[in-house]
Amino acid sequence: MAKTERTTLEPIFLMNVVLYITQSDVENFVLVSHKCCDALDRLHVNPWSSESEKSEAVVKKILKYFPKLQTLQIDPKTANTLSDETLANIPRIRIVYTNNKQSHIKNAKVKELSDTVYTIDSKKLETPNVYVVRAFFDDFTELTNLVQFIEEYPNIEFIEIMCYSFEQIKNPIQKLLKRGGIKIHVKFEVSNFTMYDHFEAFRKEVGTTNIYYSFNAIFTNGTYLLVPPDVVAKDLHGIFYGDGEMAHKLYAIKEARISVSDYCNADLRGLTCLTLLEIYCYNKVTLNLPTSLIELNLSSKINVANFSDLKCLKKVNKNEFVQGKQLHEYTLPSYDNSYDSDYSDDYDSDDSDHDSE
Repeated sequence: MAKTERTTLEPIFLMNVVLYITQSDVENFVLVSHKCCDALDRLHVNPWSSESEKSEAVVKKILKYFPKLQTLQIDPKTANTLSDETLANIPRIRIVYTNNKQSHIKNAKVKELSDTVYTIDSKKLETPNVYVVRAFFDDFTELTNLVQFIEEYPNIEFIEIMCYSFEQIKNPIQKLLKRGGIKIHVKFEVSNFTMYDHFEAFRKEVGTTNIYYSFNAIFTNGTYLLVPPDVVAKDLHGIFYGDGEMAHKLYAIKEARISVSDYCNADLRGLTCLTLLEIYCYNKVTLNLPTSLIELNLSSKINVANFSDLKCLKKVNKNEFVQGKQLHEYTLPSYDNSYDSDYSDDYDSDDSDHDSE
C-alpha cells in the first residue's frame, strides 16, 4: 500500500482560516486539533458572520476561546443586548454589518468601547478616547473638529472622508498627515472633467503618502467611465490617467460595476484578474475586455472587439448580441460590502511578519 503523505498546516494559515468561519463554528474548530486551538490563542480579532447565530452567549464563547482578543467584532443589534458584566471583559468593540450610522448603538457602554466614530463634537472631551482607531465622515465639519481635537484621539489610524471640495479638506489633511501614523481615504464624485483636474491638482499638492482615493469615475484614452461609489479603493487599487497609462496596476480587482457613457471606446484588458464584470452602456460603445472574465452582466448592446479571446467566459446576463453572438440568460449574485475590517495587527505570530484584513 502506498504511503499517504500528510500535510501540516502552519499556524499562520489556520489563523487566516479562523477569520472566515462563523462565530458558531469556533467551538468545533477548537476541537479539531491543538494547532487550531493555538491559532485562536494568537488572534486579536474574532470572526462575525451575519449568517450565523448572534447572541450574548456566543459572545461569551468568543471571549473564552480568544484569550488575546483586543477587538470584538459584532453587529449593532447584538451589541445593544450585551450586559455590563460581559462588556467589562471586552477591550474594544468594532461594529460590523452597519451602514455607518452611530444611532444604531443605543448602549452607552458599547458606544464608549467602539473603535469607530462617525461624528466629532466641537468641544473637548473630558478624557481622551483611547478606543477609537477609525473615523468615517460624510461632512467637512467633522474633519475640522477632529483636527482641532486630534490629541483627544491618540490611537486613531484610519480616516475616511467624503469630499465635496478639495480646497476645504486640503489644510486639515495636511495637518493630519504631519501627525503621522494615519491613513486617509478620500472619497469623491466626478461629474465632469473639471472635477478630475481639481483632483489631480489636489493629489500633487497633498501627495500620496498614507493617503488614497476612490471615486465614481476613471479615465482611459480620453474615455469617461463612471464607476458607482460602491467600487472603492480597496477594490480598485489605482486610477487611469487621461493618457491611457495606469497610475497603478489594477490586477488585484476581481469584481467591478462600471457604467460607460459619452460614445466611447475603452480598453479594460489591463484588469488581468477581473472575473466578474457588470457593465451599463448608455450609448453604443466598443470595449476590449480582460480574457480572465468568467461572468458578464450587460444592460444594453455593446461591441466587444476581442470577444473571440474571452475563452474563460461562461455566463452572461440578458439576451443581448455581441458581434452577432446571442448571449445566454444569467443573473449575477448580489454584492455585500458591509463586512469591513481594516486591521493590520489581528494576531500574534512567532514565525513571521504578516497582515490580516
